[in-house]
Amino acid sequence: MRRVLAVAVAFAAMPAQASVAAAPSVTVTAAPVVGAAPLATTLTASGNAASYRWELPGGATAAGPTLTTSFPAGRADRRCSSWRSG
Repeated sequence: MRRVLAVAVAFAAMPAQASVAAAPSVTVTAAPVVGAAPLATTLTASGNAASYRWELPGGATAAGPTLTTSFPAGRADRRCSSWRSG
């Protein structure tokens, strides 16, 4: 079964009065990306972000640049938010 991963990167909004640093530049990779369901996959975020936060199904979250998760058959999303200090 072919599995396609959709990973969205979101950036946190800063209050209007704060000095705002440029948005971080982040790349997310996944391995493996093809396999039988449930597919155990490691997602790795890299770039110049100060921190990373993953949003998982059911409202669960995880922190850090690396996340190991399982994808069931069908479509499933994992989101990574990143922040840059400054």
